[in-house]
Amino acid sequence: MARTHSSLTDPAPRAVPSAREVPGVGAGRRAAYLIDLDATAARSDGVVIVLGVEHQDATGAWGPPEPVGGAAVRQSGAPDALEREFAQVLPVVARDTPAAPGQVIVPPERFGTTLRHMLASGRGRVHFTSDGPYQAVRWDDGAAWEIEVIVTPDRGRERFVVEGFFSRDGERLSISAASAIVRGGLFLVDDTIHRYVDDGRFPVLLALGTRA
Repeated sequence: MARTHSSLTDPAPRAVPSAREVPGVGAGRRAAYLIDLDATAARSDGVVIVLGVEHQDATGAWGPPEPVGGAAVRQSGAPDALEREFAQVLPVVARDTPAAPGQVIVPPERFGTTLRHMLASGRGRVHFTSDGPYQAVRWDDGAAWEIEVIVTPDRGRERFVVEGFFSRDGERLSISAASAIVRGGLFLVDDTIHRYVDDGRFPVLLALGTRA
């Protein structure tokens, strides 16, 4: 079943709150970008991102990410451009989510810029539920997929069969194969986040994606 989840010029830089460098960013530590699909499902204005930190063990393996919460990456001390970018957008916190100050909402018009850059770092992670594990995800850098709905008569049972696909350059992906569909133009299949052209048929996507 598909879950219900809901290139713009960057806004002027915002003042970054005074804070110490995020604990966990440095030698043996790296920032991670956590997409919380459970929180995103309750919204209609974009994808919920939380800054996280991953720690490297003695064998060189990276452990699961830990959300940083409300701490901000100090722009002058951030280890790379992605952390500096996150530090700029981190203060853009939704007014109706005061309990989660470490969240940032990436709107659909920034999917192809901010979100794409975060996932291109190789440190994008998806969170389906508040208590579930994160999984690594990557960005599909191809063109956005189109929504295709096919209605065919089932004459033997006197009904119509409705099928939905994401299609691009002659390729099709069944809408029911998506593990998450986000309002505004994103869907997830396996470990890849794809864009789709949101032409106002999001309710149709949900209906086709959640059928058994």
